[in-house]
Amino acid sequence: MDKFDLQGDPIDVEKAVATQCGRRLSNHNFVLHNKYKKLQETRGEEYARNNPPAGVNPEQWTSLVTKKWTVPKWLVILFTREIVMERSEKNTSNRSWSKTKHRCGSKSLPVRLAAAMHDNGGVVPAVTEMYKDTHFNKDTQKWISSESEVLYDKMVQIETKHNAQEGTIPITQEELSVKGLKAKSGYVKGLGIRPSSSIRTVNREYVTHLEGKVQEQAEKIQEQAEGIEAANNKIEEQGKTLASVMAFLKQQGFIG
Repeated sequence: MDKFDLQGDPIDVEKAVATQCGRRLSNHNFVLHNKYKKLQETRGEEYARNNPPAGVNPEQWTSLVTKKWTVPKWLVILFTREIVMERSEKNTSNRSWSKTKHRCGSKSLPVRLAAAMHDNGGVVPAVTEMYKDTHFNKDTQKWISSESEVLYDKMVQIETKHNAQEGTIPITQEELSVKGLKAKSGYVKGLGIRPSSSIRTVNREYVTHLEGKVQEQAEKIQEQAEGIEAANNKIEEQGKTLASVMAFLKQQGFIG
């Protein structure tokens, strides 16, 4: 700040300079700490403490070793950061293996689902609609990946084939997710909610219609059974009458 004429509000200038200097100092200390760990591993603790790298002030080096790098509190923080970085690297690696990346952005799948249910009267939307909404780019009219398009077409075919069967109950969205996207422990793929029978979206009018058909068929069967029983009774009565006539004729001497 003494060597350069920095224009602007003095407070803003001071904050900006302090931030930049702080970052440079942090990066410099990071490099020094890596050198310290390397010396410690190869030459021992005592050697690493008393032999700073070239160009480093011995007093500053000793101060970093005794007041920072060997302090338990700082070591705990360092260990925690290393774990976080390791997990971050693993997550990055896992994401790189994903073939069907979504485009939810900052609006997560459960949030999208809640909004869709609100607009749909509390009914869970079709998993195919949710899947296309999060894997198809409307601006470019293209799927994020060819695998996403294949899975979408597969679910559409499964649902169409299932519902085309006469007398069948429409497939639930959970079942369609399992058959099309495979089962995932803990949540339903494509919808981002826990698997539960409460998410079944069966058309109640269709079910009522089927129940009526079943009842109608049962009544027809009962009616047919009663008709058969009445016919049998009539035949039995006719048989008794014929037997009485034959007996009377025999008594009168008629033969044959």
